[in-house]
Amino acid sequence: MQLENFIRANQEEMTLITGAKFGSSDNLEQLFANYLPLIKKIWRIHFIPGLEFEDWSQEAMLTLIRSIASYRADTQVRFCWFYKRALRNRLRDLYRLQAAGKRIPAAQIGELSKIHEETLPDINIHAAVHDQVECISLYRELQDQCSVFENQVFARQTQGFRINEIAQELHCSPKKVMGGLERAHRKLVRLAQ
Repeated sequence: MQLENFIRANQEEMTLITGAKFGSSDNLEQLFANYLPLIKKIWRIHFIPGLEFEDWSQEAMLTLIRSIASYRADTQVRFCWFYKRALRNRLRDLYRLQAAGKRIPAAQIGELSKIHEETLPDINIHAAVHDQVECISLYRELQDQCSVFENQVFARQTQGFRINEIAQELHCSPKKVMGGLERAHRKLVRLAQ
């Protein structure tokens, strides 16, 4: 009886999911359009350098197709929650792939607040001077707007550390690290716009 009520309450979405499962491209496109605000929000909050929105949209569409294929209504979990979780997991996978070859030993990592302007130009020697100045300015503004904890987790994440590794090093929970990262990323996105 509960399953019937769940399906009845989510009838429109369940119809789209079922149609997409059986190959209806119209239903798939409608579901994607329905979730486009969520896709944009997750992309803005979880900043990955070099990941353009068009690339993220393609990843989100592939994730939607996989989510539709594996979604089961009998779990009585709303599809929006299921898809949101899948999007976040995919974004984390993309971040891990990007960061895989860029890890620096923990002993060599300095906190963001300790980065001096003389060392920042060495990050990318091929960048134009104007870009380097903008980068330095952006880091200074971010340092001023972030708390000490946000600066610590952000610096470690940019060095390629995983959430659990950061939490272990800073002696806190992974949930606290995720919160600090989300706040720092939101501030960075606001500053960059």
